[in-house]
Amino acid sequence: MVAAGLLSLCWAEPAFACSCATGVVDTNTYRQWLDRFDGAVFRGAVIKTEEQAGFSKVTFRVERYWKGVTASEVVIYTPRQGSMCGVSFLVGQTHTVAAQRDNDRLQTDLCIERFIAQNATRFREAIGAGTSASSPPR
Repeated sequence: MVAAGLLSLCWAEPAFACSCATGVVDTNTYRQWLDRFDGAVFRGAVIKTEEQAGFSKVTFRVERYWKGVTASEVVIYTPRQGSMCGVSFLVGQTHTVAAQRDNDRLQTDLCIERFIAQNATRFREAIGAGTSASSPPR
């Protein structure tokens, strides 16, 4: 019995303590969320990542934006990869990102990323085409 218990520990799935609200999200809910969201929503490629005191600092080259972008590059912070609620961003990958304002910086986490990815088709319908980064920021 002890051996079986030890073997089950070897194959146990990792436990994650990040708890995100779930539910059906429709296009109208996404539109309302975007209107009230205090942060930035954009699509861009990761050009740099740096580890800092419990956070990953991620720099993106913006391709399109919907809200809160004022430059062609945006820096966001996320809890360090492997920690609760951290999002993994790798250099060269392109992502649609929503990052909320936290004091003087933009920050995202797994719950925000899951919310926008929960129904990607409805999210894209709700937010529309956005603005090309080659256009002047709003």
